[in-house]
Amino acid sequence: MSEETWLTAGEMMNSLKVREIAISKESNIKITKALNGNLEYVDYPQGIVAMEPKILNALWRIEPNYVSFDEAMSARKNDGKQVYFIDPADGSQLELKGTDPLSYFGRFSWEELFNGNWLINYSM
Repeated sequence: MSEETWLTAGEMMNSLKVREIAISKESNIKITKALNGNLEYVDYPQGIVAMEPKILNALWRIEPNYVSFDEAMSARKNDGKQVYFIDPADGSQLELKGTDPLSYFGRFSWEELFNGNWLINYSM
């Protein structure tokens, strides 16, 4: 998210995607959404997040879970996941629809694609 957009707990829970990390403004608590949909602490062994005041009253920002080119292509090929390349110029998400990323994203070099940021849609 750009320019430190802070979300309420409800907005964060509705927006958080699998493997993204939400960080609280006041205490830097980090929460992630597991593959099973549970909210879990990142840095603490307590496990599943309890809906208590320190969680519900906090403001949150969500950090995207960028992955490598190899991880994105593997998830697409082996698991049928949708993947997105992050345009380095403006941060927009570009969905890969073809089978060859270099021909589909012709305006980018192979180096930009290979070393760039990718996202995987785990909700598919």
